Amino acid sequence: MVLNVMDKHIDLSYLISLLENKKESLITVTKNGVPVARIIPCENELPPRKLGLAKGKFYIPDDFDDTDEELVKMMMEGNI
Repeated sequence: MVLNVMDKHIDLSYLISLLENKKESLITVTKNGVPVARIIPCENELPPRKLGLAKGKFYIPDDFDDTDEELVKMMMEGNI
């Protein structure tokens, strides 16, 4: 696909979706008929994230979400 940089209807989101969906493998951008840039899909540079890497590394107490009345009182009095 070849696009002119002066084209007012270029939608970058649309171009990226063409690359993501493999409908285009290369988009050439021209200025006055001269190629000035290429848009190509990136290889997935980051490995997929693994879930559960921190499992068993720390402890969250059962009362973690309980209201701390002393803290609430200090906040209401403006001491924090």
